Amino acid sequence: MSSLPADNWDAVTREMLWRESVDKSRQAMVKLEGSPSSGFYVLCLAELDAVSSFDAPECFSSRAALIEELRRLIAAPTNPSRPVPSVQAYRDSQKWFLEHEIKQYEADA
Repeated sequence: MSSLPADNWDAVTREMLWRESVDKSRQAMVKLEGSPSSGFYVLCLAELDAVSSFDAPECFSSRAALIEELRRLIAAPTNPSRPVPSVQAYRDSQKWFLEHEIKQYEADA
């Protein structure tokens, strides 16, 4: 998701890229509806639910604000928005995704 130069934090662009990612994830989930028991489905749903929860522009005001929000979500994960075979697998997938995003943003700093 991180695609801007490290020393150029543009909150508007970051939020726009994030929102585009949400839209693409929603479209992908429609295609995966027939296989809710697959691990890939669970991972995609966990990512979609996580990125969808970022609805305040303040989350994108700075790199530090976004990383703080990602960490908050690790501590207070979302609930699955659709049925999943294992809530624990869903939470583990979401945590993995969020930790990956944090590493990306920290590496860009």
